[in-house]
Amino acid sequence: MRLKLARVMSTHASCLLRQNCYWRIFDRGPSLSRGYCYKNRTNPDVAPSGIHNVQSIRAKWAEHFKYRNVPEAEVSAELIVAHVLGSKTLAGIASWQIVSKSKIDRINELCALRLRRIPVQYVIKEWDFRDLVLEMQPPVLIPRPETEELITHIGNYQTIQDLSPPRRILEIGCGSGAVIISLAKEYPESFCMGLDQCAVACELTRRNAMKHDTALSVKNIEFNDTTVEGEEVFQSKYDMIVSNPPYVPTIDLESLSPEILQYEDVAGALDGGQEGLDVIKSILRNASRILTSDGLLWLEVDSTHPEAIKKLVEDNSHWNMKYIKTCKDFMNKSRFCLLSSNTV
Repeated sequence: MRLKLARVMSTHASCLLRQNCYWRIFDRGPSLSRGYCYKNRTNPDVAPSGIHNVQSIRAKWAEHFKYRNVPEAEVSAELIVAHVLGSKTLAGIASWQIVSKSKIDRINELCALRLRRIPVQYVIKEWDFRDLVLEMQPPVLIPRPETEELITHIGNYQTIQDLSPPRRILEIGCGSGAVIISLAKEYPESFCMGLDQCAVACELTRRNAMKHDTALSVKNIEFNDTTVEGEEVFQSKYDMIVSNPPYVPTIDLESLSPEILQYEDVAGALDGGQEGLDVIKSILRNASRILTSDGLLWLEVDSTHPEAIKKLVEDNSHWNMKYIKTCKDFMNKSRFCLLSSNTV
């Protein structure tokens, strides 16, 4: 459940974000810039009058973000200015290009939102995930770059093992729809189902699926022992289950940045209980009941969790799950767990 940018942005903005670890959940952001003074500014939260070119507007807002201790000031300013100018980044826009007053006013409006520590994805109301441009809406969790790699690991494993495309795919906790829509694109003949306990997330997934002309089903259902027993959606078997469940230990939630604490769904999408394993355990307990005999379970988890998950499966053989492998993310951290149903 962590972080990214897509291919359109990967050559520039993605590099900036990844180098600065903007999406790391425990990143506190950059320190205050030194020596900057607003003594002569009547309203520092707008671009100064007389500044009309792209570079000057971007630079002034980046400087002000730093002064106000907004994380990733340079990247935030660039993405907002580029968005208003109809681009992903400023890479293809001349720095001396004159910006109209109406666009400057719009840049000021959006930057004022960023000053309130609203995540830039919510400010510009979209974000890239692989080759998808997805609508973003609070409090639905913003897709993190690591999650893009989950799709890559799934594809690589299917290819290396020479597996047939999964006929039925279930995502537990679909959020914005980034993962289930990507899988539906990869496997167009598969039946794809996304579940989320948040109604706003379900509606957002539906809109993003429609935007990308993707057929899938979405249900507003919380995954737990009771719903697995009673809900119709779990009465059919799935060849693959994918989940990026809440996995942050409750005690660590207070360390999250204001962007996350104030605007993302902390209780529903991040809080994983005392050890960060509450929802993960629920999935492990019930997975074999809704997987085919050789079905696969892919989990994105905290880097400290794979060994704990492996031991849980070994100590609870009645769960009928087999641990297959751990995959690393781009930071070389153990991020993804692959398990299979161990039923006869």
